[in-house]
Amino acid sequence: MNRNMGFFRNIDRWIALICSLYLIWLTQHFPPVKDNRAIIHDVTSYYGYLPAWHIYEDINFGFADTLPPGEPLDALWYNRLPNGQRFQKMTLGLAYFYAPSFYLADAYVLQHPEYNRNGFSKPYQWALTLNTLLFGLISVWLLQKILRMHFKPPVAAVVLLLIFGATNLPYYISMAPGLSHVYSFFLLCIQWLMGLNLKRKMTVPGIFGLVLITSWLVLIRPTNLLPALLPLFILSPRDWLLFLKGKPMAWVAILLAFMIIWTPQFLYWKHVSGHWVFYSYDNERFFFNDPKIWEGMFGFRKGWLVYAPVMIIAFAGLWVQSIDLRPYKTFLLITLPLYSWVVFSWWCWWYGGSYGSRVMIEYYPMLALFMGSFVHWVFNKKGLRWFAMVLACFFIWLNHIQLRQFHGGLLHWDSMTFEAYKAIFADRKVPEGYEKLLETPDYEAAKKGKRLLKPILERD
Repeated sequence: MNRNMGFFRNIDRWIALICSLYLIWLTQHFPPVKDNRAIIHDVTSYYGYLPAWHIYEDINFGFADTLPPGEPLDALWYNRLPNGQRFQKMTLGLAYFYAPSFYLADAYVLQHPEYNRNGFSKPYQWALTLNTLLFGLISVWLLQKILRMHFKPPVAAVVLLLIFGATNLPYYISMAPGLSHVYSFFLLCIQWLMGLNLKRKMTVPGIFGLVLITSWLVLIRPTNLLPALLPLFILSPRDWLLFLKGKPMAWVAILLAFMIIWTPQFLYWKHVSGHWVFYSYDNERFFFNDPKIWEGMFGFRKGWLVYAPVMIIAFAGLWVQSIDLRPYKTFLLITLPLYSWVVFSWWCWWYGGSYGSRVMIEYYPMLALFMGSFVHWVFNKKGLRWFAMVLACFFIWLNHIQLRQFHGGLLHWDSMTFEAYKAIFADRKVPEGYEKLLETPDYEAAKKGKRLLKPILERD
């Protein structure tokens, strides 16, 4: 009896272990390093700084023309200024994360000359894959710790299963590593825990750490500014003012933390453009007067709640008063609508070839809390428990099927429609005439604000 009670007192930790093993299994079963697919597309723009600086000593990216075929798969992406100057449009934030694994891979390649020492051959691909997996696994345990602070172990266990089993987050941890969202998830969990520590006791080192993490989040992805506002809601404005008033060292710590993170970026922008602050996205922009919020949430091409329907539970938790989450509810009701408006105003609101709406992952830590609120409420309703458990199992099953479909190319990366989704639902075979059901966005028109659909068979 005591053993059983001990098991249930720690069931969230057992589930965290199961989630970790599942992520490892996905990485092993669907290895992204196959055909060098770990460092491709957008990832090359985040990552390219490292080989440029360390291997080629050429931050002007002249070496991009000399990479061996297939390494990376689709070449190194870069932009040009009118004077021909090459530059990376993505900021440096993720390169900080990649650096330790990159240097380990480079040291390995120096001892194994059968691999190209170019920053993109197999050892580098494996290094980035395992690096992302590592931070994904740490994130499992960080979220477990946060949930345990607010809920009993069974509730925390269910939420962990749903976040790491029924959303698109596992895909970006294991099957498509390198994009920003896993790393942002990790930092947002760290920032949350730091904010809670400061609520207990405000200290100058604590402020320094919080500003460092917050600055890093914004450097990784400027839209992270909105989810990164959480500490302003955990602590009241009065708390901040009382602590900062008359404490010059606190202001020095804030400035120093910001400059540590951002100075390399300012120096790089100054080098490539002559300006300390530089808009590096060229003709890519936001269309704030035409946000595609409905399509981004419910459209079948990439709709967040179509490919991660489990998150509806989190919204239900906003209105279920099972525990007191008022500061977090205020934060979510203010920042999430603003964030949705911003990210779905981007010219490419579907964010290229991706599984589900990857830009919403940044809110998963907070939404997990409200998912827990709903689960807690359901646990106290005997008539709903079994129905809720069946629904949770369905969401996990559906997500796993869709992960396999996406990996195999059946669930299309940017051209899905309702008819196409219906034709392949829970299936692994390509139905006859499937391509006729797909619609692809016109990328060039989208950059001009005409974000239209165009039948895939008419492009040629």
